[in-house]
Amino acid sequence: MTMQQKTLLESNLDLKERIREALRLGGLKTPAYYPEFLKNGDEIRALQRLVAESIRGYFSEHRRPTPLDAIYSRVMEKIWILRQDGHWPGTWNPRPTKRTIDRRANEVASRNPLENLTMIDGKPFAIAPKAGSYLPNPALFEDVARILKETQP
Repeated sequence: MTMQQKTLLESNLDLKERIREALRLGGLKTPAYYPEFLKNGDEIRALQRLVAESIRGYFSEHRRPTPLDAIYSRVMEKIWILRQDGHWPGTWNPRPTKRTIDRRANEVASRNPLENLTMIDGKPFAIAPKAGSYLPNPALFEDVARILKETQP
């Protein structure tokens, strides 16, 4: 079992337990979201992670490549939420420029491990099917590969 599969299994077990508790209590408070990747103090790594989450979320919602403007909007929304909750480190830039986020998107799709800090099993998290648009890497995500195959003419 790969680390990614183990993490997914643990997440599913936690979700099932939370659903049981919500049914028993008639409701449930949303857990605080404090991503572990913010604790290491590496702003570039954190921005790449937010970009990767944005690409994955957009594709899950729209089933098409994520344009750079959507990545920027989603990343800024995530940063705003993290700042409101007091989890965005005060020494980091609270409003990165669009150019900075665009660069992080390029890095997330790069095969160079020196610049891409989100690689999984040596593969980039995302691919760029054309300039300015990004997909989760179908070699890493079976659902993405299946959706892309279904939408091919």
